[in-house]
Amino acid sequence: MPSPRSSILRRAPLPFLVVVGALLLAGCVEEVEAPGVDPCDASFVNYENVGAPMMLTWCVPCHSSHLDEEQRQDATLSVNFDTYEGVTTQLDRVYARAIEAVEDGGSAMPPGGGPSSTDLALLAEWIDCGAPL
Repeated sequence: MPSPRSSILRRAPLPFLVVVGALLLAGCVEEVEAPGVDPCDASFVNYENVGAPMMLTWCVPCHSSHLDEEQRQDATLSVNFDTYEGVTTQLDRVYARAIEAVEDGGSAMPPGGGPSSTDLALLAEWIDCGAPL
């Protein structure tokens, strides 16, 4: 006597079985980088499309050289993100406070909430790839 499971599979339409099979296989595949291939070579991130928009949206409201001390909401006076040079001199700090702090569940920048996890991943990629201009 055939099992109930085998009769269900016999009645399932072929496209359905193909899609289910593809999804099951996709869950088993581990993404592996080819040896000697730098993932940054294929990256599209740069200062213009990731770095600057992130800084302008999330950091410059407090970390700008154009703000008076009272306007900076206690942001360190020497830490400014309104230029590429200002950002790149602080990349370790940006990574630690904006990316690692979120991953660790700690106190992240900006206070009160910040970029989405997708945007943080792009920021991390930009920094990891050497913060290309």
